Amino acid sequence: MHIRTTSPQGQFEIKEHIAFCFTCISKHFPSNNKSVFCLKEVYDFKIAEIAQILDNAEHMVKYICVRAGLK
Repeated sequence: MHIRTTSPQGQFEIKEHIAFCFTCISKHFPSNNKSVFCLKEVYDFKIAEIAQILDNAEHMVKYICVRAGLK
């Protein structure tokens, strides 16, 4: 891990891996699920905050999280 964080090639590989992950997410999740996933897993928002941001009911956000396999 030290090499990946200190070398330009390692940093490039990390960025490429992250880009690949987001490409997979965008291909496999419906758009509402992508929003919930990113807000929860990337930005670490709480369920109530996500519901408010997306103007959605908390139980729907929880349902999306369960369907997407999020905690």
